[in-house]
Amino acid sequence: MDNVFDVVFRGDVRPDATIDGVRAHLKALFRLDDDQVARLFTGRPHSLRKNLDRDAAEKFSLLMAKAGAVVELRPSRPNLSAVGEARPVTADRPADRSDNTGNVEVAGARPLDASLAPVGADVLRPEEKPRIEAVSVTTDHLSVDVPGADVLRPDERRKFRDLDIDTSHLKLSGQ
Repeated sequence: MDNVFDVVFRGDVRPDATIDGVRAHLKALFRLDDDQVARLFTGRPHSLRKNLDRDAAEKFSLLMAKAGAVVELRPSRPNLSAVGEARPVTADRPADRSDNTGNVEVAGARPLDASLAPVGADVLRPEEKPRIEAVSVTTDHLSVDVPGADVLRPDERRKFRDLDIDTSHLKLSGQ
């Protein structure tokens, strides 16, 4: 199974693409309605294609990149609810499209109610955010001078000793 991949999309778009443009591309590419396209952009991972061999996964990833979408290739997990073993999708054998949720059913397991937030989303509820109190800072002792002014007092300046170095014996190459 290490050469079989799922192509996962979370709703991220390439920096050179607009979200509306990517939505339009995906709508036309997959023949989706507006609600189905909107569900792809929730920040939750959606397996667009499952059990692809490396070549097919990379070709599909390139197609999605041309549409402006950022996808991730993840190693496939075997479909535990199937009777037989999971087989990779190749150009000869198309994918089983019966389940597009990206979920794998495991006997006795409860579904996990968690997801990843989209990039830039605020992940804390207002009551979870720390309360920051304003602090009063006195700046009466500070002063501002004109641009370019010497800000060091004479007693703060470092004293430099002049060195007498003979460079008459040095030459530039090519002369």
